Amino acid sequence: MRLTASARLVPLGLTLATLAIAGSVVLAVPAGNWPQWRGPKRDGISTEVNLLQSWPAGGPPKAWVASGLGAGYSSVSIADGRIFTMGDRRDGQYVFGLNEANGQQIWACVGESRVMVRCGAFAGVITVTAAEQRSQLRNREIALAKLAGLVAEGLAPEAARRRATKPTRGSNRRRLAAKEQRAATKQQRRRPSAE
Repeated sequence: MRLTASARLVPLGLTLATLAIAGSVVLAVPAGNWPQWRGPKRDGISTEVNLLQSWPAGGPPKAWVASGLGAGYSSVSIADGRIFTMGDRRDGQYVFGLNEANGQQIWACVGESRVMVRCGAFAGVITVTAAEQRSQLRNREIALAKLAGLVAEGLAPEAARRRATKPTRGSNRRRLAAKEQRAATKQQRRRPSAE
């Protein structure tokens, strides 16, 4: 079965709502971070315990719904009470930061913007590495600080571009007069005589 591009796109808000519903079942236990694609170890395995064996009759209660996140397939990363994801809107691909507690959008920026270009992102992926310390927790803090710095640098306004200007008539006259004077000086030079 072959899907068209429009059939493959799923509203990202629906995906996040589904994740929020699934996450609301395990609110009684401390929720772990899901800081990257496929989880902490990139193996797709959650370490959560005490999960329900079956759904309640009416399904779990809906925790919240996020809308306006565009369409597309994107994994979510969850860290420190924030959810990070991407989605396509009409004017470009966006990166979103949401509040984990209520799904409110905290910030959004165009994904293929200066942030991605300045960070040297390849296909929309920014990789931040930190291995300066022995402690994984300290390295995580360093990586988050690096990422925050990269995003701040990418979101900073660009320096004003220099507009090409034409020299004024007066500056052209002065430049040509100086050239004529220099040429006259060079013409007056002669080889030294043998005497």
